Amino acid sequence: MIAALRIDPDSEQRWHLLAAWSNAAGEREGALAAAQALAEARPGSAWTRYGLGLLLPDEDLEGTLAQLAEAVRLDPLLVRAHDARAELLAGAKRWEEALAACAPPGLPEPLPLALRGRRAWIDERRGDVPEAVEQMQALVAEEPDYWFGWLCLANWAPKVSQRALARQSLGELLRLDPSRGDVATALFEAELAAQDFEAAERTLARLRELGEDDVYRDAALSLAFARGRGEGIVLFERLACTPGVPEGWLLRAAGEVGQRVWQSHFNDMTERLLVAPGASPVVGYLWGRFFEGSFFDWLMIGRRLRALRERGAIGIEATAGHVERLALSGQRTSLALFVWFERSTLRAHDRLWASAGYALLVVGWFGRARAWLADWQQREGLEPWMLRHVVTALRGAGQDAEARLASERALASPVTRDAPRHRTWLALDAAREGSVDAAKAALAAAPVTAESEPFTRWLHARVQSLVARQDPELPPERRREKAKVLALESETHELEGIDARLAARLRRRLERAIA
Repeated sequence: MIAALRIDPDSEQRWHLLAAWSNAAGEREGALAAAQALAEARPGSAWTRYGLGLLLPDEDLEGTLAQLAEAVRLDPLLVRAHDARAELLAGAKRWEEALAACAPPGLPEPLPLALRGRRAWIDERRGDVPEAVEQMQALVAEEPDYWFGWLCLANWAPKVSQRALARQSLGELLRLDPSRGDVATALFEAELAAQDFEAAERTLARLRELGEDDVYRDAALSLAFARGRGEGIVLFERLACTPGVPEGWLLRAAGEVGQRVWQSHFNDMTERLLVAPGASPVVGYLWGRFFEGSFFDWLMIGRRLRALRERGAIGIEATAGHVERLALSGQRTSLALFVWFERSTLRAHDRLWASAGYALLVVGWFGRARAWLADWQQREGLEPWMLRHVVTALRGAGQDAEARLASERALASPVTRDAPRHRTWLALDAAREGSVDAAKAALAAAPVTAESEPFTRWLHARVQSLVARQDPELPPERRREKAKVLALESETHELEGIDARLAARLRRRLERAIA
């Protein structure tokens, strides 16, 4: 990218690509040095100054503003630089300077659309939303293809109770870029809220064309329930019997259906699905997990489950759902009895074996879970989610060496959503052994984000704390201080259920390690 910019630095797209690449690759300083060299070689290039400002650290506001000021001095007509200055100044709440940047003296009237749009955006940021809406409406009337204008209106209109304008803005955005699934989804939700079912149906068809199947199914189910409870139930039943619909989606959607209907209607639905031709096996899990029956129904549950298991996968899933339901509803005695009396059946199927182990963990019986899952190494077909429960039981029991083997086995699978957690466990092992470099490498391979599971973020911070306590790159007096700060930061992540219990078991050991 630098080579291309040396040939032609007058490309906003290339500068933004360079900034994005350097940030992702951790090469920001190298890219900045190359841009500085290019600026020295081309002292009259306004775009080079713009790019240099783009690459400066975020905290160097004054440096960035100085580069943008130099860019507009070299080329007073460089609208993008004026716009960037105004945006940065507004972000710093330097309102008067920001407004002045939107009306530079060297530009002819009328001012460029981008700068007039930025002025409206600044007014909204200052809190004058009605004025900002009025200004932006005038701009999109002047230029109907002004994407930024319609985007702003879509976000601002609901703040001033102009929901029709918000829908219109979303529709214009979709017109300008029909490939935007996020815009289509927002438009559908706005139409559904307005009970404009005809318009929502058209947008739903657009979502289907975009090929985002789960989004389309979510929207279709919402529209069906908006039209009536019965229509929603019929659609869910049809989808549950449609080949290719992911089990994960059905499970999630079933939870939403359960919130929309009476329990008796949900029971009736799952009963119909149990005997429906072509029904996904997951409906067995739904029945076992969510069915609420009478006292007589619970007396007969064992016989009912055995009959369902004779039908194959649907019965296995029903049994898994039932054992998890006992745990999640806190029925410890019933769970203990069920696992005891049905132990042969539960051990005969990996799916049931793993669900029983999970159920024991849910109620806090780590020792029993460890004993139940002890034969995991003899089971060849375990899926990554099953090994997650094995690792949890082993770590909770302090069996770290064996837990490491289970994590390594899980990571050998082609795809696993639990990979960050398993890699963080391996980082913990390395840190405990004093292998700081190996721990750092393992943490780097398992980056956490705001979307990561709370426990993974908690564990990641705890491992960072342990690494800091031993880090030779830090002065000795800083190691303990940084370790304690990171340990405190880990506690900002709210943990529940199994994760909270596991963290409680680990916390004392980890606190001793950084003392």
